[in-house]
Amino acid sequence: MSTRVLAKAKALCYHVARYAPVGVLSAPGLRPGAIPRKGGDRQVRNYELLFIIHPDVDEDNLTAIVERVTDLIARNDGEVKNVEAWGMRRLAYPIQDQREGQYVLMKLEMQPQGVAGLENDLHLLEAIMRHIVVRLEP
Repeated sequence: MSTRVLAKAKALCYHVARYAPVGVLSAPGLRPGAIPRKGGDRQVRNYELLFIIHPDVDEDNLTAIVERVTDLIARNDGEVKNVEAWGMRRLAYPIQDQREGQYVLMKLEMQPQGVAGLENDLHLLEAIMRHIVVRLEP
């Protein structure tokens, strides 16, 4: 096959892929014209959740809050792998007129769709002053 014919074939393939009607080249299960994502969204990923609890919370209530957060993670199709209570630490700046807070770090596995639901649920817990969820690299 000559290089000229090969170049025309490449140009034709590019033209068809670029300008084909919407839905002609889409994968099954996707909306027409959608680009499939690499790896898909159904895989479970590793995350770290760090939250700061109000300093006036006693030890029994702290345990209850950690159990409540664990239940929220399970409700959002996640699984807690590790819990570390860092204890009382000084904050870099005041949060809700407090200079200290009780830090708790959780390592968990969950699907990406569950993270948004978890963050919405954490906003509703009054004892948690701040929280952050960070995805860990595999």
